[in-house]
Amino acid sequence: PEGFGGDRPNAARWINGRARRRSIPNCLPPENPMLKLDQLEMQRTLRLNLVQSEPQIADIVRQSCDLDEAAWPQDQLLAHTRRGLDQAIGWNLTTQEDVIGFLVLRHQFGERFDEFPAVRKFLSRSDLPPDNRIQLMMLTLPLGIWDVVKRRTPKGLSAPTLTGTT
Repeated sequence: PEGFGGDRPNAARWINGRARRRSIPNCLPPENPMLKLDQLEMQRTLRLNLVQSEPQIADIVRQSCDLDEAAWPQDQLLAHTRRGLDQAIGWNLTTQEDVIGFLVLRHQFGERFDEFPAVRKFLSRSDLPPDNRIQLMMLTLPLGIWDVVKRRTPKGLSAPTLTGTT
């Protein structure tokens, strides 16, 4: 989708919410009262619509996190990005800002940072607005939590959250 092209701000701009806010375009089917999708079906649809943009999203992550190609070969970064997109969509993150912010946090704190109880609790909240959730999480959780998240995030790959999407 075109929302992932164009200017590519650095990670700090994404986290601080200064990047232009755009929804991921054309990801959900048009509203039709006859068509009722459950949440998992909607997540799968959104995720499938991002498949063609995965290389561009990985490039945005590479630039945002200043990832060296030698340390992060394209195939490794693409696999990491795909797992992150599965997770982001699984957490109902739908805006470009939130999805990229989530992917950046995975690089800063570890692929499984969302397993940390305070992060999981925040991302599970249903009372939050649909956009700026990652920025709100960064502003809401105490700074000390992020030090603990960095030290205690389990190593290894994240578990699949959306099955049958890729």
